[in-house]
Amino acid sequence: MSNQPSAARVVIHLLSKFGPQTTQQLHKHVIQFPTLGSTTYLKRKVLVHMSGQGLITKRKASKEELSEKGYPPATLMWFWYLNQKKIDGEKYKNMPGEDEVDEAVKQVDKDLTKLMKTKLEAKEMDYRIRDEKRSNGKFSKRFFEDKRQLRSDID
Repeated sequence: MSNQPSAARVVIHLLSKFGPQTTQQLHKHVIQFPTLGSTTYLKRKVLVHMSGQGLITKRKASKEELSEKGYPPATLMWFWYLNQKKIDGEKYKNMPGEDEVDEAVKQVDKDLTKLMKTKLEAKEMDYRIRDEKRSNGKFSKRFFEDKRQLRSDID
């Protein structure tokens, strides 16, 4: 296993250390933490999956919160919040070690790893299909069945 913390741990660390953040504010940390991948991966996979698991929630900021952060009160902003009922934020202010991580976060890590593996397999299948077509000008039925199965695993 790599020394890099997982994307889910990084997001929880950032939310517990800096408080509620917008998606754009979380994007600024992509360079500092390579496990967040790209901004698209962070938004479409990590944040969506974590909110689906109930670890974080996205909601509109109140006028008081906006004024505390220095925004005009008429501004409409959505922030990601840590679900304190499921995750102990204090534990994640400093990046925790492997044995200190909650089970819910470990499950998100496993799900994201499985998703990325399936996505890579689908990409490899696309290349195999392209090469098959180039070699004989037509696709075999097996390739279509394999590709359909991989695409359904991703969705």
